[in-house]
Amino acid sequence: MTSSGPPLCVFWTPYVEVEQVPVAFPDGRKGTYARINRGKHGGVCIPRHVFRGIARYALVRQYRYVIDRITLEFPGGFTTEAGCADAVREMTEETGINSHGRPTSLGVLHADTGLLASENDIWLVPVLDLKHVEAGTGAETVWLTDGELDERVIHGEITSGITLGALAKLRASSFAIAPGTMLSS
Repeated sequence: MTSSGPPLCVFWTPYVEVEQVPVAFPDGRKGTYARINRGKHGGVCIPRHVFRGIARYALVRQYRYVIDRITLEFPGGFTTEAGCADAVREMTEETGINSHGRPTSLGVLHADTGLLASENDIWLVPVLDLKHVEAGTGAETVWLTDGELDERVIHGEITSGITLGALAKLRASSFAIAPGTMLSS
């Protein structure tokens, strides 16, 4: 499938744009495809704190209007450009947590390759332990161990595609921690 003309913006807000893209299919048929742009980049942080040899990860518990439920997600959001600084700024804004050391890139993920055009940079961020509630939204920071993360995924409490993708990238990376491994603080 190839683009057969310029995209037409059919809906726009400061946060999202929906385009109708004319396409040509391999068999010669013409059609259209929908594409959602929510900014060129997104950033997601995996805040990790090691205390007494046990790694804990900060997630944000918040109500998401679109799915009408409370979610657990790694902090992140729209960024103006690819890179660490905007992603860490989003993390601090949502959690009150500051980076304590150098963040490590875990690569990029695309939340939905059939619909969303943006890509999300994933950062593993060493942090100090803090509890925070975001005043405007009531979002709360929740700290979970590796085992607790797995339990929340298994029981359907963590369903965000970006969070699940970031967790998969972490687990597949050389920065993953084997279950039961004690780390130095």
